[in-house]
Amino acid sequence: MNAIISRGDKTAHVQLSVGRKQLSGALSYLGANHTSDYDLRYNEENKDGLKVSLESFGMAENAIAKALPVGFRLYTLNEALTLMGNLPYQNRREVENT
Repeated sequence: MNAIISRGDKTAHVQLSVGRKQLSGALSYLGANHTSDYDLRYNEENKDGLKVSLESFGMAENAIAKALPVGFRLYTLNEALTLMGNLPYQNRREVENT
C-alpha cells in the first residue's frame, strides 16, 4: 500500500509501512519540514496544505483502504501495517484472508 502525500503541485509516494526517516524526507521534499505523520489524515487536507490518499494493491489492502474513514491518521495506519508486517507469515496470511 502506498501513501500519496500531496501539497500544491508536488506529490510524494511512500510505501507503507514507512520509517520515520523516509517519511521525513518525503515531507521535506513537499516543504513541510515540521509536519508529523500524526498530523496527516486520510483524504483530509491539514493546516499545512498536505493531503493523503492511498494506493492499494490486492484484496487485503483494498479492504483496509475501504474501511478507513475520512480523517483517519496516517500514523495509526502506518503503525497497524508495521505490526501486521511483523506477524509470523502464517498469522499474517490469516489476518489478510479475513
